[in-house]
Amino acid sequence: MIPLVRARYSAHFVDALRATGLSEGPVMDRAGLSDGVLERANGVTTIWQLGEVARHCAVRTGHLDIGWTAAASAALDDYGQFSEHVLSTQTLATRLSAFCRAANDEYSEASFNVERRRNALLFKRGPIAGDEISARQTELYVVYMMLSTIRSVLGRAWQPMQIWLQTFHRKETEALFDVGKTDLRFEHSETVIAIHDDDLVRSLETAEQANAEDDFNSLSVNTAGALTKLIDSYLGDRHVSLTFIARICDVQPRALQRLLARENTTFGELLAQRRTTAAVEHLKSPDMSIADVSYCLGYAHQAHFCRAFRRQTGLTPSEYRRALQKS
Repeated sequence: MIPLVRARYSAHFVDALRATGLSEGPVMDRAGLSDGVLERANGVTTIWQLGEVARHCAVRTGHLDIGWTAAASAALDDYGQFSEHVLSTQTLATRLSAFCRAANDEYSEASFNVERRRNALLFKRGPIAGDEISARQTELYVVYMMLSTIRSVLGRAWQPMQIWLQTFHRKETEALFDVGKTDLRFEHSETVIAIHDDDLVRSLETAEQANAEDDFNSLSVNTAGALTKLIDSYLGDRHVSLTFIARICDVQPRALQRLLARENTTFGELLAQRRTTAAVEHLKSPDMSIADVSYCLGYAHQAHFCRAFRRQTGLTPSEYRRALQKS
């Protein structure tokens, strides 16, 4: 499975980079990103792309805490459907439970959970992959987001009793916390925030967590499903190709072709299907010309769009639009 994550996280890192006065161009180029992808409400990128953005933002700025800054640039209600589900809960226990479930809509390999231990509730995030720099920035972002979720119930001044961190950068990390109130532990296998029972609004409702179900648009999908989401994010870009998608997935094109073959499809078929689906929607709008639709879908020439649309539907775009008008 190709790990996916919402594009908004890369966008927050880019915003943090821009705030320093540095150009984001080199970072965007390295990660194969464009403004169009980052601005899409439900756009997705690969985990490799997010790691590249996090690492190069840290290197370019020299700020080893830019993951913290990136997370701080967004409010907890800025995460679309994720925010809606999390903030619709009332108690801390149910809010953390909702966070863990909704995380699958943000990251296909999310591994958040809540665990009871003696007199505390442990809010946990599993191992974070990546090189030393990107993993540290990702963890800082995650910790800030976890703390924000807890503080949305207990108040901004709340301080955790203990935090276990995967990073080994003790000095730089301690500067971000009130070490007089929070016991920080480093080089742990997971990221863990401990919440004392006294801080809970009410006891953890175990049965409620186990039985609650939400209809999330999960990013945990097969290869074809993952590529479909990526294609939708890059649909207006002319550089959408097997080679480009393979690069941002950090795999070889042939390996990607083999994965798709196991699911009885090809990259060309997926791209054609997604372009046709989008074209059908665009053609419903009388304000968009055929040329406009072609441009929005990333075709170099209108004629190429018309031929591709006819292969998929049996009609030219003009014929399809006339049929819509008659109906």
